[in-house]
Amino acid sequence: MEEQSQRASAPRWSKAVFALLCLGYVGLCFVYWRRIGSWVIDDAFIIFRYADNFAAGDGLVYNRGEAVEGYTSFTWTLLVGVLTALKLPIIAVCQALGVVLGVASLALTWIVSRRLLKNEWLALFVVALVASNRSAAVWAIEPLETKLFGFALLCTAALWLLTGPGGRWRRIPVVGLAAAFLALTRPEGFAYVLFLALAGLGPARRHRAMKDLGLNAATFLVIVWAHLVFRLVVYDAWVPNTFAAKVTGIHLEAGARYVATMADANGFVLYGWLVPLGLAFGQAEARSFRVWSGLVLGFSLIYWLVIGGDYFEFRFLEPLLPFWSIAVALGIGAVGSRLARGRRASAVVLSGVALTANVFSVTFPYVGDGQITSPERETQYTRLFVLAARWLATNIPPDEVIAIRPAGAIAYLTRLHCIDTLGLNDREIATMKSAITSGPAGHRRQVSMPYLKQRGASYYVGHPVVVKAPARDGSGYISAEVAPGRFLLIGQLDPNATLGSRTYAWGTATAPLTGWEPVEGAPSVSN
Repeated sequence: MEEQSQRASAPRWSKAVFALLCLGYVGLCFVYWRRIGSWVIDDAFIIFRYADNFAAGDGLVYNRGEAVEGYTSFTWTLLVGVLTALKLPIIAVCQALGVVLGVASLALTWIVSRRLLKNEWLALFVVALVASNRSAAVWAIEPLETKLFGFALLCTAALWLLTGPGGRWRRIPVVGLAAAFLALTRPEGFAYVLFLALAGLGPARRHRAMKDLGLNAATFLVIVWAHLVFRLVVYDAWVPNTFAAKVTGIHLEAGARYVATMADANGFVLYGWLVPLGLAFGQAEARSFRVWSGLVLGFSLIYWLVIGGDYFEFRFLEPLLPFWSIAVALGIGAVGSRLARGRRASAVVLSGVALTANVFSVTFPYVGDGQITSPERETQYTRLFVLAARWLATNIPPDEVIAIRPAGAIAYLTRLHCIDTLGLNDREIATMKSAITSGPAGHRRQVSMPYLKQRGASYYVGHPVVVKAPARDGSGYISAEVAPGRFLLIGQLDPNATLGSRTYAWGTATAPLTGWEPVEGAPSVSN
């Protein structure tokens, strides 16, 4: 009888409220799309570069003929490669897919919450807390693997709950399949799967379901080992190149600033105390899920502290929002269960505080302090990167090599052979101890100009700068007049390169400044 109650269909009013929350979420995504449009962050273009080469038959590579795993997500990169091969408008399709994955994640969040909380209003509160968070919407518009990872995590959680002892499909290894997909979407997925196995070990023993657990574990291991063989054969490496490039030591101070900024921006300081309360004293029926959530959230916090956080605004938080929100709801339930009177009133008050605090995340747009940046702020840099790419693509012969600091848009749009000076897509730089410098997460590697010249680079594009006056001839810089009175500076490394260290006036380019332009129009060069 209890099992039938848990599986009962949601009442009509609950479905209506859920539909309204989904509509509100889509509306929030549209708001951020209006702000960002097609000027997505530069890292997305790294994925597009790999996908472009994959669609052309050159494999999942950054430079043709160089096997380096410079992407973080195998599943997302492969999916984008298939979409590219279908000749679809890749940015628009990925953004639409992000919104679809966001809505699907809300549906899974609702299913999991109803299963665990057994309270329609608290389950809808969890959905509302996720749907109204800025990160849940803004990272649907940015075409990285963030939404796919969050969806894979929720799929694994939902299937785990539905196929538990006595549940449906328990003898079909759907949890193992979902867990493998999760692990291949982001490296953190491996830790989350391990925690799931630990949390599920006790219930499996109590319900004599060790064979089911073993079947799912075997399915998971077969898939991830097959991918490991692929990595060893294709890339001759045990871990992605991005791991070597980004892990440069322990950065506790930067990590603490990242976590503190995240807590402040999302209003966690007002209601975050409900999370440990819910994980420790939440409903007994949700014990295994509470253990898993505690391990996932605790590991993630330690991971952020150790690596120094992330350069992009709270994208690591987004996949964990459902777990965080369910823990908040469990905390609200724990408070109510210890009150002789006023249980409903306390639930309403605490839910209101959490939702009100969550408004901070919507109104945040973080301006950045050199350590963390917002997607809106990054649009101005993407405009410069695209402008530099268009000029380079129309003026540099295809057989010359360029060294670049922003490794995405310039590489994708020029299709030239590129040396990624941050090492994300370059194995030699990723393993050079002498290349480690200070900077935000993911930007702590840089190499010298003589080294790049030795590697065969003819030109260097650091952080593109558009200035009002050209560099003097022979200074080592190419001054490209990309608009009347506005000059783009490009470093010249090889004096025998096609383009000399001088000023190229407006209208004297070897070809017109044409190429990829987002739907909003040509880049602004007024700054």
